[in-house]
Amino acid sequence: MTTLYIGSGQNRISAASALAQARPGDVLSFAQGSYDLGAVTLSGLTLTGEGAPETTTLIAEITPQGSCAINFLTLNAKPRGSAITMIAGVSTHLAISDCRIAGDATASTMTVAIDGGTVVLNRVVIADDADLATV
Repeated sequence: MTTLYIGSGQNRISAASALAQARPGDVLSFAQGSYDLGAVTLSGLTLTGEGAPETTTLIAEITPQGSCAINFLTLNAKPRGSAITMIAGVSTHLAISDCRIAGDATASTMTVAIDGGTVVLNRVVIADDADLATV
């Protein structure tokens, strides 16, 4: 397992470089800030923020595969997209802890779309527009 440190500054790399280098079991540790990842597939990776979830935001549509985890982050869906999409027929276990997940309130898309796999939520706030539900 390798930890890749993302952000600006010494001993840090870009999110794109980290995602290209990452192997199953690796941890991607995001410095405080906002990162636009686009559509990304996680294959057995852990994404974690360095601080409170409100201090690190990923703007992305994340599709996990294998055993993945997301911790201490705010996830914002891309316009007309879902923040997390789990696909039927793909073996996936996703553990999300201490996160905030927000959808695109202007679109008729799901904030989290689950067609298969297992999702475990622990201290997660899911927001769509002004409605909040804590799971």
